[in-house]
Amino acid sequence: MAIKTIDGAKWSCRGCGDCCRGFAFGPVEPAVIAGLKAADIVAKWAPAAQAAWFSTRPDGEHFLTHRDGHCVFLQEDNLCAVHRLLGEPAKPWFCREYPFHAVERSDGAVAVTVRADCGGLHESFADGAPAAPQAEAAVALPRIVPRQSFAPRQVVILPRVAVGLENWLQIEPHLLAHLAASRTPEDAAASTRSMLLSMAGRPAVSADPVAHQAAMQAVTTGLAEVARTADAPPPYRATLGWAAGLLAAITPTSPLPPLSDAAMRYLGLILRGEVLTGRLGTVGGLPAMMGLFMVEAAIARCIAGGTEPLTPAELGETFPRLRRALHLPPLWAEIRARQPQLEVLFMTA
Repeated sequence: MAIKTIDGAKWSCRGCGDCCRGFAFGPVEPAVIAGLKAADIVAKWAPAAQAAWFSTRPDGEHFLTHRDGHCVFLQEDNLCAVHRLLGEPAKPWFCREYPFHAVERSDGAVAVTVRADCGGLHESFADGAPAAPQAEAAVALPRIVPRQSFAPRQVVILPRVAVGLENWLQIEPHLLAHLAASRTPEDAAASTRSMLLSMAGRPAVSADPVAHQAAMQAVTTGLAEVARTADAPPPYRATLGWAAGLLAAITPTSPLPPLSDAAMRYLGLILRGEVLTGRLGTVGGLPAMMGLFMVEAAIARCIAGGTEPLTPAELGETFPRLRRALHLPPLWAEIRARQPQLEVLFMTA
């Protein structure tokens, strides 16, 4: 099985514990549940004795319990009690796989990237261990749910312009190489737009700051309203509330703080990973995907503030958690509904 990763990608765990917060902790393999019971985890880990440490849904799937917004097995030092007490093989498949995200492609390869919601990526992308061997190990792990796949019949590369999958697979390497340069998200979108318009034999389109700001305002205002009024299951209410406060505090139409070269490389790595793993298929095409990426980056930049070029650490305080929040169903439904405005962001950057 061929495994594709981003050239030069790096990652090492920073022990931040973010992967143990804000997620659904399941489904867990029945063998893992049985193994924890056999190891008498209740006797070894006091929080597991306070209440049920896992639940079983009507369909028979097992999920680890949330406690105060995090996994029941998260220690105060942000490390995993199961890992410490019983070793890494005793953990569920999704814990062992994280933060690697693997997608099966139509060309027979598996594309693997480090997830943007990893709270330590803003550090380890620069000095971590090579990601490729770790990606291979992650793909080799057994899992009890199918991997995502990317095999659409067509791929939208410009608003109302789609190409067949075979053509997309020819475009993709050129796009990945193009996005390897350090650029702001806006410059990445503008240069990508120019490249694709040229490929499609279409006339060039100039930036339109007024239309761009209006689209950005529409998207962020819509998200803020949904975050303020929507509900979510108890484990995710804190995340939704955090997002509501965050979105209410920003003014993304103001001049955004500049980015350092390292910050541009951090964001560029994430963007290339999303192209490789086909995130564009989840939001309606490449223009909408890059529009959403600009929204996410703009929010993180607004929260960081200041006039000096932002560092990856300053972006990393918001970007990973924001990414997790935006995938909550109410906010994700709003994002899908905002596809026209996201495409405008791409076409006007």
